[in-house]
Amino acid sequence: MKYILAIIIALFLLACAPVALEKTSETAPAPIEPKVIKPAPAPTFEPVVETTPTVVEEPPLPKDIAYIVEKGLAVTSYQYEFDNSKPDTYEVYLRDTKFRKVYRDTMRFKEGVYYNEVYVNPSQKQAVGVCTKLGTTCGPIWNKAFKVSYEKEGELLTPQDVLRLIRPDVKKVGDQLFDNQRTLILQYINAQGKKERVWVDAYNNLPLKQEIFASGDPEEESIKEVHTFTRAIIGVRKSDVTLPENFQLS
Repeated sequence: MKYILAIIIALFLLACAPVALEKTSETAPAPIEPKVIKPAPAPTFEPVVETTPTVVEEPPLPKDIAYIVEKGLAVTSYQYEFDNSKPDTYEVYLRDTKFRKVYRDTMRFKEGVYYNEVYVNPSQKQAVGVCTKLGTTCGPIWNKAFKVSYEKEGELLTPQDVLRLIRPDVKKVGDQLFDNQRTLILQYINAQGKKERVWVDAYNNLPLKQEIFASGDPEEESIKEVHTFTRAIIGVRKSDVTLPENFQLS
């Protein structure tokens, strides 16, 4: 009985004893770091460098040839017959920039209207035709002038144009009597890569003949184009390139 009572008392004491609560260790949440947005890098621009095209300067002409070209280009007025072996040949009277063409045969302008002379003023891009040949062709339009195609009649190949095209590789390859004039024969490869020969009057330094060959081979002998500037005379009067007052422009 005593044992039973002791057990009951012990159980009672245990039931009344305070229960020790286990501490639960909770982990504090990690602080949220503010999201830093980095600004985008500023765009970079490559500096624009303006480049000028490289100009390749041609070497100068040989001194003796340069002298000939300079003297020929210094002539301000002269006359010549262009391609006198061709059917549409004409004489040229040139003074400064104005010139006059005189055709061997009359040229048809329109039905019943012909001309054989043209006064050309490049600065005004104007070409005026007149008919001066005796005969029935010019009868109806005698002493009358009329505008003709400048695109056609303004075209002109002069000896000085040929001089301007001479290239630095030019060489003297001979001399010859041409059109009763002593000439120097020059040879070079032109801008189109073709062999070219020019006969230059030894007195007035103007070309009298031009030959263009089929290729640039120095041995090439096949000629593709020929022009002549014969009967050349230095000196043209102003009246030779000015429309006479007796012609009425219609």
